[in-house]
Amino acid sequence: MTLQRKGVITANIANMYLDANVKSEVVSQAIIGTTCVVKLNKEGWYNIQLPDTYLGWVPAEMVRLYTKQDQPYASRGHVATTTNLFANINKGPSVDSPLMTTVTIGVTLEVPDMVTQDGWLHVRLPDGQIGWVQQGDVIVDNAPYLFARGKRSDFVATAKKFLGLPYRWGGVSPFGIDCSGLAQLVYRLNGIIILRDAGIQRGMKEFALVPKAKMQPGDLIFFGNPATKNITHVGIYIGAGKLIHATTHEHPVVQTSKLADKHWTDLYVDSRQWTGK
Repeated sequence: MTLQRKGVITANIANMYLDANVKSEVVSQAIIGTTCVVKLNKEGWYNIQLPDTYLGWVPAEMVRLYTKQDQPYASRGHVATTTNLFANINKGPSVDSPLMTTVTIGVTLEVPDMVTQDGWLHVRLPDGQIGWVQQGDVIVDNAPYLFARGKRSDFVATAKKFLGLPYRWGGVSPFGIDCSGLAQLVYRLNGIIILRDAGIQRGMKEFALVPKAKMQPGDLIFFGNPATKNITHVGIYIGAGKLIHATTHEHPVVQTSKLADKHWTDLYVDSRQWTGK
């Protein structure tokens, strides 16, 4: 059934499937607090479109549909954005209080009343539940980006936060992330919104072709078939001939590689630099 209604993701991580069943391929993930457009309803599943235009099916219980009276989640009043890889939301202002959920870096939470207690901040989750997050895990009213925009050293520092985290096809968070998910997240944390898949990222008009010899930290490096330009992988250049990327090569984690290694040299297609134009 066609819906065309807006909603918000209420699960900390919602797998997005190619079809409306859990045996289907996971094509991406949606993060708690993300507003989406619910396009279709099918047997307990919603087909959703994210702000980056990505489409997929999620269980309906992971989305709260907005009413006509609702304001989009975290669109007014105070907000808190998570700055650490993981942040626990507890029922009370204590580590001994029951855990409600664990959210990841870059998640924006509503702050209903700016109440604090013993280093904890009162927050409201997208499903309406009230909880507490440690103040050291968030910054307040500094969305939509966490780090100084435009500084290339910040791209490198951000990317290094994810070193050693597991690779996961379709993943977009520290729980598990793939190559284009890492590129997208690192850019978003530095105030730049890019699309989801490596091939689509390469095709964005805001990215300009840059010679390998003139790459700067933060540039994206694309790999695949050099002859056909079919893109299968992306990494983030960090300087000194190295890149950080989420890959299954040798070990399935976010890792640093040398661009001069034969494996990557053979797959190198080109590099792109963000211009914003």
